[in-house]
Amino acid sequence: MSTAPDGPPPPTLGPRPYHYTADDHRGVVLTISILFVVYSLMVLAMRLASKYRNMGVEDWLAVAATTLALPHFIAIMIATVDGGFGSSYTVLSGQDTHMIARSLRAGDVFFLLALFVGKCSAIWLCRRLFALGQHRNLLFCEVTMALCALWCVGSIIAVTTGCTSTEVIRAVQERCSGLVTRWIVIGLFDALLEFLILGLSIIVILPLHMSVQRKVQASLCFFLRLPIIILICLQIKYVADFDTASNAGIALTRPILLRQSEVLYSLLSAAIPALNQYLRKFDTTQATVFGYNANTHGSTGRSGAYQMDSLHAGQRSKSGNSNANTKNYSQAGTDEATDDDQGMGKSTGINFVPANHAQYHASVEGPQSEGFANDGRSHASHEDGSLGRHNSDEFIIRKDVEYTVRHEDR
Repeated sequence: MSTAPDGPPPPTLGPRPYHYTADDHRGVVLTISILFVVYSLMVLAMRLASKYRNMGVEDWLAVAATTLALPHFIAIMIATVDGGFGSSYTVLSGQDTHMIARSLRAGDVFFLLALFVGKCSAIWLCRRLFALGQHRNLLFCEVTMALCALWCVGSIIAVTTGCTSTEVIRAVQERCSGLVTRWIVIGLFDALLEFLILGLSIIVILPLHMSVQRKVQASLCFFLRLPIIILICLQIKYVADFDTASNAGIALTRPILLRQSEVLYSLLSAAIPALNQYLRKFDTTQATVFGYNANTHGSTGRSGAYQMDSLHAGQRSKSGNSNANTKNYSQAGTDEATDDDQGMGKSTGINFVPANHAQYHASVEGPQSEGFANDGRSHASHEDGSLGRHNSDEFIIRKDVEYTVRHEDR
């Protein structure tokens, strides 16, 4: 029985810089590092695209965190390309291992700095959204940032002192004593700070006068940071494996890649609130959780609800002293309006006033420095100067307004 001839050889794609073998994982390390650089830049671009008009302090902190994360990724890429990181130490020279050791130590410092600034970005977002005007909550936020700063400084000291860079990566016979213990302590306090940030968000959100659903939606931005704790645990586990591995050069790649993953996820979780604002601009439904459509109108047939007309921008009065009315919405408050007009909804013809009602004229006085007509019968549209307009990109949680109301019996 004759055998079928072998097929044509696979096409030659050219020389490859790295081949994946048991003693060479450089290609994997370099590919993942490049992807992390691209993803971090995409996260930054997403945040800038949604917040470029009103960048807050937390946005600039996120930019700073990305700026610190890029050297972390680049240091690992340099160690891979120039030093051969990801290969077994048996195929590397002493100069190569020194290059790897110095690059990875610099990468660890930038790793801790990027995590610290990312935590500050999340804390400042919580501070700006929910803690303004609340002295106690502001103090909680500032104390939490101070604890994060202490953790960052202590962690940098722990990873850079007591051992040489070549001892840390086990490129020489001497080993770094207490390496696993150091990373356990660093990871433990890192996880505790993440829980503290989550608890801080709950403390400042819980007293707000908003529905439970809204509170849960606001808290989700901070609950999404919890997967960082899983990455911390995995990183500690692989550091322990590296400390006892026979092939230290290959075993070191796993904790390094997990540190990159932790930095990237920290940047992504801090950008999710900005993504929420970005999606609101593309909302095509009526009054979804992302925001309200300013030109929406609706009606129901059998429910007894009243039809509302669309209030477009061209129908609004733009002058504070103008006597133009916006359809029928402000006519009922004019001096020329009759009693029937004040009791009838002009757009529907339905009498909203019960029989034998007591009628009052009320005037509302507000701050005199805003330049608006602050009486209850003003026709001016205050939307251009209002901080609560519909399509604002700014986070607005609370607005305190005080009025003095006078009325007289008629």
